[in-house]
Amino acid sequence: VLFTPKKESYFNNDKIVAPYRCKSNNFALSTVPFYGSKDIAYILPKDRSYNLKFLVCILNSTLVYKWLYFKGKRKGEMLELYSKPLSDIPIIKIYNQSKFVLLHDEIVSLKEQGLNTLDLEQQIDLLVYKLYDLSYDEVLLIEPDFGQRVSVEEYEKAVVE
Repeated sequence: VLFTPKKESYFNNDKIVAPYRCKSNNFALSTVPFYGSKDIAYILPKDRSYNLKFLVCILNSTLVYKWLYFKGKRKGEMLELYSKPLSDIPIIKIYNQSKFVLLHDEIVSLKEQGLNTLDLEQQIDLLVYKLYDLSYDEVLLIEPDFGQRVSVEEYEKAVVE
């Protein structure tokens, strides 16, 4: 019995996918037809002014992980990425999303080669903190070791757009 059947466009169009349960925020862009069962979240933004690569960067950020961990649903230490917590994530709109898109593409390319992308992921985290207008001290509350990688001066100089 299907209680909430999905439209075929969910599977065939560009989309963001994630497992319903996972230990961290693991979102990926799918640009090919992709069919899955009920244990996969399909995210199709209502507002097409958001680049899906930009959204993947935001959703995979440390800030969103902390938000999901403390404000979303969990089963023990597992995040539950259902419709309700996902639709409640505050996404800030910016018009120039190119920095995020370029970082996304570089990460995908490096991962395809089996290379480490931690440095690029940390660059995205820095941009996300700036996008959400967090102070350096607020960032340290979210990510205590941030101060070992980024000085106050470097953080203040960072620009999102």
